[in-house]
Amino acid sequence: MPGLSELLADQGLRLHHRLASLAREAPEAPALVTETGGMTRIGLQRHVAAARALLTGLGVRPGDRVMLVQEGSVAAIALAFGALTLDAAVVPVEAMRPAWEIAALRALCDPRLVLHFPASSPEATALAAAAQAREVSDDLLGTIAAEALHDSAPDEAGLPAGRQAAFLMPVMRDGARPLAAVLTHRGLAWNAALVAQERGLTAADRVGGVDLLTSGLGTVLLPALHAGAAVVVARDVVAAATNHAATVLHAPPALLSRAIEAVGLDAPRIMGLAGAPADAALTASFEPGGGVRLARGYEHPEAGPCVAFVRAGRPVPALSAGPPLPGVELRIVDPAGNAVAPGEPGELLVRGAGVMAGYFRDAAATAAAFAAGRFLRTGDLASRDLEGNLYLHGRMEAPALRAGE
Repeated sequence: MPGLSELLADQGLRLHHRLASLAREAPEAPALVTETGGMTRIGLQRHVAAARALLTGLGVRPGDRVMLVQEGSVAAIALAFGALTLDAAVVPVEAMRPAWEIAALRALCDPRLVLHFPASSPEATALAAAAQAREVSDDLLGTIAAEALHDSAPDEAGLPAGRQAAFLMPVMRDGARPLAAVLTHRGLAWNAALVAQERGLTAADRVGGVDLLTSGLGTVLLPALHAGAAVVVARDVVAAATNHAATVLHAPPALLSRAIEAVGLDAPRIMGLAGAPADAALTASFEPGGGVRLARGYEHPEAGPCVAFVRAGRPVPALSAGPPLPGVELRIVDPAGNAVAPGEPGELLVRGAGVMAGYFRDAAATAAAFAAGRFLRTGDLASRDLEGNLYLHGRMEAPALRAGE
């Protein structure tokens, strides 16, 4: 497993390099666990190669954007990594989003190609003929469809890992126009390595969650692949817990409550509470006993996404999101930008290698999102105790980082 210093020093780093490395190390080890059994590391690598060939044939170039309107699936994962091998950036969008949101994100990101899982666009063209011509397996494509190729301008490709976009993560907030956070190969790889290290993930784990290419990208998919663990691709976290015996689950509190009801309290697994503040009733209901271990935490889509969480065997006060990850710097400031005293609430600022490079093609919003020293202004109210543990108190009423909107 590559170390943090190695990741930060590798200027040619790309996320798909880890997939190739795993396939060489142990080709028959499991990479994905699915309803039909799963997929080995070499099998996933072959799917990624097939996806790359398909995307190349469809006209995707280095520096392009590929939008995936999808529900978490093997095909979506393969096509995302296939796009990354071409130095294209991936724009992952949940298929359940309203049509107007998808249209707004499409206009913002100006993708070269839009793929739908399943095919739902009236303008979509079936890919069956293209798949047959390129000998792409049916189990890769399923019911994917592609819209007509768009003549968009590619961005500069071949940049160092610290500047090369890997994912343009949609940011949609109530009453605000959409933004796309530019998450780089280096930033995502660094955050994934930290999460894998601090969670204690190993190749024996099965890691499950929701929305593997969006909210689960930096909490489930990439950390698991970094550690060589298998990723559970399931309908929901209940299926991941019951049908696939996931050893680590990561999801919002409401979904974890259902999973816990399904598996009981004696399962030796970690349940990660996404976001904060954690649900007090849920925490109190099972944390004191049983084998289930809660790992409360804090995430922010533009900040890593993982910023802090509770580590196994390191107790913290109730409802704390735990200490920050190693190398992640936190500041809590008042409206004038001055640091507040321990225990006092203020706006949470975050700095680290995993923080976004900025908002895609929006210099004004990017400038507004950062404070002095390139600390990301999260817009979240937080406090810290004397031991450095983080506590979340909700969103600011008028966060300054949205001034550019």
